[in-house]
Amino acid sequence: MITKNTRKLLTVAVLTLATHPALAALPYADGDLILGLHATGGQGATISYEVNIGNATQFIGGSAATVNVGGAIAADLATIYGANWSSRSDVYWGISGVQFTVAGTIPNRTIFVSKAAPAPGTQSAPWNRVSLSTQNPTVGRVQAVATAYANGSSAGGQTESTNSTKALIQPNSAPNSYASHMPGGANSTAGSSYATYVSAALGIENSFASGANDSVLDLYQLNTGSVGTPGALVGVFRMSSAGVLSFSPTVAGFNSSDVALSAATYSVIENAGTVSVTVNRTGGTSSALTVNISTSDGAAIAGTDYTAQASVPVVFAAGETSKVVSIPVADLPAFQGNRGFNVSIAIGSGNGNILTPSSAVVTIQDNEIAPTVELAAATTTVNETDEKVTFMLTRTGDLDTPFDVHFETGGGTAVANRDYTPLSTTLSFAAGDASKTIDVALRNAPGFQGTRNFLATLTSPTAGALLGTIALENVSITDDELPAGNAVLGAYNGPLTPSGSATFGNSG
Repeated sequence: MITKNTRKLLTVAVLTLATHPALAALPYADGDLILGLHATGGQGATISYEVNIGNATQFIGGSAATVNVGGAIAADLATIYGANWSSRSDVYWGISGVQFTVAGTIPNRTIFVSKAAPAPGTQSAPWNRVSLSTQNPTVGRVQAVATAYANGSSAGGQTESTNSTKALIQPNSAPNSYASHMPGGANSTAGSSYATYVSAALGIENSFASGANDSVLDLYQLNTGSVGTPGALVGVFRMSSAGVLSFSPTVAGFNSSDVALSAATYSVIENAGTVSVTVNRTGGTSSALTVNISTSDGAAIAGTDYTAQASVPVVFAAGETSKVVSIPVADLPAFQGNRGFNVSIAIGSGNGNILTPSSAVVTIQDNEIAPTVELAAATTTVNETDEKVTFMLTRTGDLDTPFDVHFETGGGTAVANRDYTPLSTTLSFAAGDASKTIDVALRNAPGFQGTRNFLATLTSPTAGALLGTIALENVSITDDELPAGNAVLGAYNGPLTPSGSATFGNSG
């Protein structure tokens, strides 16, 4: 673990970036390596972010390690370059440094400079040492000079590039005097900063445009030797989208593939025949890799709703980055409702890592219409002298799915066991049943009770069935008796003239 950490944020104006002779000042020791990030435009374009990741001796001949840079720097980078910093195509990073004095296995006046790897696991062409008179903008070449400063003075330790688009400017070994530790300064201009001159096309710094899994830089050490001498590979650095820097002494260290499902959820109509699940591969793709895909039941049952997959191999050939797996789903004749099953992946063979999402839920959507049950009427009126009241339940939608529904009486002003016999039961609709009837007995209560009512209610349909609009029926019971004390008038059929009546006439 690398434990020496220093980081500094430099905020400057664009013009200052091009003219200040000691812009990228950062405390360092001779031979330290500096991680730097910058943006060529947009948010953070005037800011240079630098982190001291420790002396080069800790990396030469070392082992794979996660470089401690004071914790993940993603929060800093999100503040400077925006929350999408790891996907921006104009954000670059690189690593460089200079050893001026003999220290261990590092020769005097050694440049350390990074270069973008073509792909994880594939080494870039080494930087070459060239003479000051050589200018070739298409080949990676860096010059280590022992005497002349770019500004005309003469003191040991000046390093510069002879390529105006790939300059590495290091004034001297004095503390806090890095003028431009990153490639990108103009040739023979010690004050140029990497935030102004950048050549992504020439591959000095890497871009996050393809995602953090592809963000790999090779680091070379270029000594003062004969012209044309290639730099020795120190190792490989990798930056994650979480701002974590990792190191491997070999290019194969980051040749592993990162594999994940394209989504955490998938959906398919049951009559589609298959559901397509995509497995994506990033990172190292130069070798073959086998990923095993498996399924497990949820509400959907293997062999009934879908075809199970048990560690079925998905083979990625070299260079392949995506595979589509088709899983058969069944079109069942009756309504089953939506149901789901689970898909997961694991490394079968080859060098790979499983990333999130490594599992997903597949929802099978039913293409049949759910059965719907309801009462035939919302209101009914009966006389208390009636023997019973009959309720009809009707069914629409899918007729093939059997289901149950609960029927219950209660509520209202009628009194159970006086005006009617209460009922709570379950009605079963078999396949093909379009309707059902059920009777509730009425009771002729003695004496005048007046009109009263009770309710019949449907609840709790099973098997995905739904309740229709009329799930409650109001039954009114009419009384056949009169209130107490009321007289009843009848008809008289006797003689109109009473017997013994007097007859009145005229007297003479």
